[in-house]
Amino acid sequence: MNGTQETQSGRGVARAAFTLVELLVVIAIIGVLVALLLPAVQAAREAARRMNCSNNLKNLALATQTYEGAKKQFPISVPPGTQPCGGAELANYDTGQIEYLGPNACDRLAAQGASGKGWITELLPYMEQQGLYSQFESSGAFTGTFNVGQGLLRNNDQARAARQTLLSIFSCPSDPSSKSLSDGQRGFVGRKESVATTNYKGVIGDTVILMDNPRWNGDWGAMPDCHDRVGCTGIFWRNSYFTPVKLKTVTDGTSNTFLIGEAVVELDAHSMAYYSDGDWASTSQQLNYVPQDPSPQWVYDNWWEVRGFRSRHPGGAQFAMVDGSVHFVNEGVDHKLYRALSTRNREETASLQ
Repeated sequence: MNGTQETQSGRGVARAAFTLVELLVVIAIIGVLVALLLPAVQAAREAARRMNCSNNLKNLALATQTYEGAKKQFPISVPPGTQPCGGAELANYDTGQIEYLGPNACDRLAAQGASGKGWITELLPYMEQQGLYSQFESSGAFTGTFNVGQGLLRNNDQARAARQTLLSIFSCPSDPSSKSLSDGQRGFVGRKESVATTNYKGVIGDTVILMDNPRWNGDWGAMPDCHDRVGCTGIFWRNSYFTPVKLKTVTDGTSNTFLIGEAVVELDAHSMAYYSDGDWASTSQQLNYVPQDPSPQWVYDNWWEVRGFRSRHPGGAQFAMVDGSVHFVNEGVDHKLYRALSTRNREETASLQ
């Protein structure tokens, strides 16, 4: 008994401790749990980002509806130059030919100035951004010709500050490249100026971009190319100034016609938010198409290859319809269906339901 007491009082009670093997086992278990939980956490974060992105599209669509209700037409875009002005040529999809319409529309544009003001800029007062719209207007950004350094390219501090205004409603949280100013946007690179961009593009229809591109054919998109002419079958394009689109011309159905879709800024050098050649895209390319060499220089030089819709969401991209609803479209969507959903008046049978 005394020996036992001496052992307890003299030497103390031995404490249990982890062996090295046990520590390694615990660490391994923790690693497995983290590996199992991380995808779920990432999926939850992406779901939140996608919801935020959907809300941006919804708000843009609602602002567009408010504009159309007030003006009886969708927001227009003014082309960024007068040679050629674009209003003299019609892309006729019934004949597949380009028809010359005469110079009258171009003369009208020349009197105002081909400023390069895009439909998003036109929409600003209807999305609680009257102050920014007025800043553009008072700087002279809506008068004069863009390609000679006027219009949206006005070289003054007020116009420059407006061009560099980043708005969260134009940025999808899933695309990091839209969160800062871009110095690689076509039309602005020569001025060595960074500008604000957008993840949301108006739907031009399914037109091919540059008809002599060997990648395009009738299975990819509609010919002739309308992007710098009139006659596009979507809602927005850079020359809609000449032929404003009215709601009554959406004869394929407002719930079956794309209005606005997603794009990725670093994969499209035409993404300047306020510019009429930076706020539209075509469904002639497959949804989420990414080139094999998406370097900034390649994207800049081969701009016609990347003027489609894409996103950083896994598996597809989101679109707002003319009726204001927002849908996620799987990147494996049948291309003919995808094209049909982008046209407003071609009498195709198309639905996401």
